[in-house]
Amino acid sequence: MLSFVARRLVEAVPVLLAVSIVTFGLLYLVPGDPVKTLVGERASPETIANIRRELGLDLPVHERYLGWLGKVLKGDLGRSWLTGRPVAESLAARFPVTARLALTAFAVSVLVGLGLGVYSATRQNTVADHLVRTALLLVGAVPIFVMATAAMYLFGVKLRVLPVSGLGDGSFVYFVLPGTVLGLYLSIYQARMTRSVMLEVIRQDYIRTARAKGLPERVVTWRHAFRNALVTVITLLGGSLSHLLVGSVLTETIFNLPGIGRFTVDAAYARDLPAVMGCFLFQAVVFVVANVLVDIGYAAADPRVRLG
Repeated sequence: MLSFVARRLVEAVPVLLAVSIVTFGLLYLVPGDPVKTLVGERASPETIANIRRELGLDLPVHERYLGWLGKVLKGDLGRSWLTGRPVAESLAARFPVTARLALTAFAVSVLVGLGLGVYSATRQNTVADHLVRTALLLVGAVPIFVMATAAMYLFGVKLRVLPVSGLGDGSFVYFVLPGTVLGLYLSIYQARMTRSVMLEVIRQDYIRTARAKGLPERVVTWRHAFRNALVTVITLLGGSLSHLLVGSVLTETIFNLPGIGRFTVDAAYARDLPAVMGCFLFQAVVFVVANVLVDIGYAAADPRVRLG
């Protein structure tokens, strides 16, 4: 298992390098002058030239990239042009907010998505199955910002049982509403995929054999069918968690949460290139780690994967 994990980590290095090169190149090609964005259009040409030289923007793009990469390898993501704070420090300060939102949403999505998916699959073509599928279709057609606004009005304005904006004292109650909205939205895809995978599994011969032996339906569903569907489900959950951890931009913006997603958007609007590069690198690392964890889950659920 250790050699399997080590091999996956080594394979991730070229991916991170490629992401950094593409991201840096795309930021270089974006039209506009980041210095003028920082100091304003009325700044004198001398001031703009001095700031450009101080920030290293007068260097060729490959020299700027190599300089940035050298600092990253030493653990330095640079300083934000907008705030002057180290980018790593800003990311570290916002990560707990995104992590708590992600874990709340993930828990909701797993409970609702996997539960509804298994429930619908085991009752295929019944009234309950049609109701679940119709509800998923209707909810999936509603944009997340509409769902969030409706939830804020109902639970925050009318019932006044949950806070609808900001972080407050940082207690869990401030994450209940945004986490539930984001989790419910994510659970739609999870429920559909889980239903599809479970339907494929429960048609197998070994499931019919288990039922023929007189095993309770609960045992057949969870011990035999669901367990064999875990490989696909693990992929689904791993991808969901990685998306959540890099921050949901819309959710953090709507509910005014100072997380990674909102920090990325603010940095992009301000043309704060060190902050944008730091955010994208962080997101790439999260995706890579999530994929490695998914591979480990594969290997645990099906030892044959380790041989690949």
